[in-house]
Amino acid sequence: MNKSEEANLEQLVRQLLDRQAESRSLDYKEHLTFGPTRAEKGEVLKCLMAFANTRDGGYILIGVQQSGGKFTPQGISKAEAASFDPTDIGNFAQNYCSVLPTVAAHVVNVDGVDLLLLRIDEFASEPIVCTKDLHDATGRTLILRADTIYVRTPDARCVAIDSGEAMRAFLDLAVQKRGDALLHQIRRLVGTSEIVDPGKLPDAYGPELESAAKLFDREKINSPYWYVEIAPTDYDADRVPSNSRLREIRRESEVSIRGWDFPHVDREHDRAFEAGIQSVTYWSWYHEAHRFYRSGLFVWRRTLAEEFSDQYKGSISYVSAIYSLTEFFIFANRYAPLVSTDGEFRMHIGMTGLSGRVLRSEPGILSEDFTTGAVAYERELRLPVEELRASHMELANESARRLFELFGLEINQETIGGWQKRFIERRF
Repeated sequence: MNKSEEANLEQLVRQLLDRQAESRSLDYKEHLTFGPTRAEKGEVLKCLMAFANTRDGGYILIGVQQSGGKFTPQGISKAEAASFDPTDIGNFAQNYCSVLPTVAAHVVNVDGVDLLLLRIDEFASEPIVCTKDLHDATGRTLILRADTIYVRTPDARCVAIDSGEAMRAFLDLAVQKRGDALLHQIRRLVGTSEIVDPGKLPDAYGPELESAAKLFDREKINSPYWYVEIAPTDYDADRVPSNSRLREIRRESEVSIRGWDFPHVDREHDRAFEAGIQSVTYWSWYHEAHRFYRSGLFVWRRTLAEEFSDQYKGSISYVSAIYSLTEFFIFANRYAPLVSTDGEFRMHIGMTGLSGRVLRSEPGILSEDFTTGAVAYERELRLPVEELRASHMELANESARRLFELFGLEINQETIGGWQKRFIERRF
């Protein structure tokens, strides 16, 4: 592993620590080993299967102590780290899994403390089903149950699917994966369609957009910032019947590929209001807020992270910009069909406060510094749900290319696509 890869892993682990909360995509462990008993291995394997059967997979960060309501790095032993040998995991898992989970293990040093990061990928094409019972040494306690699908829950538990609602959510994930893959193949055969003139949203959205702007002003999320707006092109105040359904849609649309979710939900500042739900986050260099309206309008804004760094102030990251735009479109791909199964959506994305900013990268990626005189970057799209599902990665690619053109940098689709692939595979 080179120094750049080590630095990227350290940044990822720091972001995971910054979350300070376990979730569907993240688990902290003070101590954990793979074994030595079959029962202990079975308990770990259950978690690995659960993460693999969950949207975006997830991370287990080992060597983190919970004390006083905070999660702090404590460190792991060499024996704990060595126990998670991929070959040993695979040899054990093949006896109990219909498909082997994809797991990567990395020892990462943070402030002089070694932590073990386990990255579990979302299943590729077929969900993982437990194929065989496993009991503890007494034979009384069932650790793994045959013909069972394990998933990760929003309250950070690894459980067997045992309800119709949970099964429906899981089947929706499996069906959407297959459907998106088919739509993408068809789109590649017939070619990418032209994006129609986005036009304007109906005036009925005006009060909702104004109320979101007031939230951002009140929370001092001011320029420079990234922003995203997504809404159906036809207005229906009660398109989503309840706030509880809005929360479900937000949860199922959330992108948890990086160390920080998009959109992030701060449990202490997650609120309902008259027309929907909202969350505001202040943590380290994360200063963001979003609103979901029952009309289907989603509005999000985040201050540029570089503004909180003396080293990077006045710049934006070339790689992170690609990752962010890809996140926006992955979210839209998930969000739109949950809000409306047909019809068109308007998507408005952009960044303010660009003028004079430098496009920075790790050594060896860009040959020189590029600076822009553009005041802002924005892109507006109007397209059917099917087109968004079929072409979201290409749309993100094109959006990144247009952003970089403002800096005088010409990058081809293949290069940006390579970074998108690294992002999807979480090879940061």
